[in-house]
Amino acid sequence: DVYKRQVPGNQAEAGRDCNDSDNSVYPGLNNEPGVLCILDTDGDGYGDNTDGIGGDIFHNDPTQWNDTDSDGFGDNPAGTLADDCPLTPGDSWQNGTLGCPDSDGDGWADQEDKFVDDATQWHDIDTDGFGDNIGGTNPDSCPTEWGNSTEGGVLGCPDIDGDGWSDSIDALPNDDTQYSDQDGDGFG
Repeated sequence: DVYKRQVPGNQAEAGRDCNDSDNSVYPGLNNEPGVLCILDTDGDGYGDNTDGIGGDIFHNDPTQWNDTDSDGFGDNPAGTLADDCPLTPGDSWQNGTLGCPDSDGDGWADQEDKFVDDATQWHDIDTDGFGDNIGGTNPDSCPTEWGNSTEGGVLGCPDIDGDGWSDSIDALPNDDTQYSDQDGDGFG
């Protein structure tokens, strides 16, 4: 373990232990008035004291030491598990976006989630309002083609006449008053 000198202002001095001439000096021994010895387990120059400014929240990660929004992701953008929203707490983790707000708890940051209130859907490639996750709520039956169908269990597919029935199952796709032609005579 490495021990750092904790100087007034609570910043550990990088590269210096409590007594440079004696590595056996441990925390609690004061070498100078106002200076404390603080353990720095990961050797990043920030003492393991989590109380106060300059304390190391991540004792075992030399690439992170601070977490301003207290969400478990570090503020150092070049460090391990860097917080993409360091001033706003969050628990997003999908798509490599860490520590941003995720209202529905699906792992997708609200800023990337097309359905912020539905944990079963997050993406809508054709922007028709039906989600691409086939196992989710109101899944898009045609996820790469914009559509407005809402009937017959076929959601988000093209519906030329706007009657709610997808053209693929609408026997009369150009008549918005009819969708079924059971006898095949061309009339509903």
